Amino acid sequence: MKKLHFLIFLTLSLSILGFSQEDFQQQINKQETEYLRYYFEAEQHKLLEDYAQAMLFYEKCISINPEESAAYNEIAKISFYLQDWENAHHYINQAISLNPTNKWYYYLLIDIFTVQNQLLPQVDIYSKLINIEPSNYLYYLQKINLLKSLKLYKKAIKQIRQANKVFGTSLDLLIELSAIYLLQDNFKEAQKISLQLIDKFPNNPDSYNALGAVYLHFSKYEEAISLYEEL
Repeated sequence: MKKLHFLIFLTLSLSILGFSQEDFQQQINKQETEYLRYYFEAEQHKLLEDYAQAMLFYEKCISINPEESAAYNEIAKISFYLQDWENAHHYINQAISLNPTNKWYYYLLIDIFTVQNQLLPQVDIYSKLINIEPSNYLYYLQKINLLKSLKLYKKAIKQIRQANKVFGTSLDLLIELSAIYLLQDNFKEAQKISLQLIDKFPNNPDSYNALGAVYLHFSKYEEAISLYEEL
């Protein structure tokens, strides 16, 4: 789509300047050939770990076709490797703006925020990834864990309920829900969910461990001992 826009732009520009269709085709071929040549040069320099030259050639690619996202992404990756977080963030955002459904671009953005210990922006990224790939179970778990780390417990519970609608009740989601109620010091709900775990997954030790964690957290040692003896 971006390439199509680029070609349309060139068509209009060349028409205004009085170029013929043949001239236009030659110009397109020249632009594409030049872009590929610079991109190949950039890749070679990157393999040789000559990152300054690689970035220079990627920039030349951008100057030829600023609507193509790949070169922005490559500069972002090199900047990330060089620990230039600001530059990496800038270029990957450019890549995302041009290709907002490419999940790999979001993965790099998550890495940037992770090394900077910025949790809240990652929540938004996982929301976008869920919209792109709603069947990816891992995205929901990652978002829930981030919300839990940020102590945004109500939002985490809401996200668990949304995940339940998509995937049904699962061991992981119930364990997360029990853990959140534990963090809220809500014995009644934590115990309720943990008992639900044992009822639904009676052969999994994690179900009993979740309930045991509840009893120990609230200093109910006799109940915990009884549970582990049963286990």
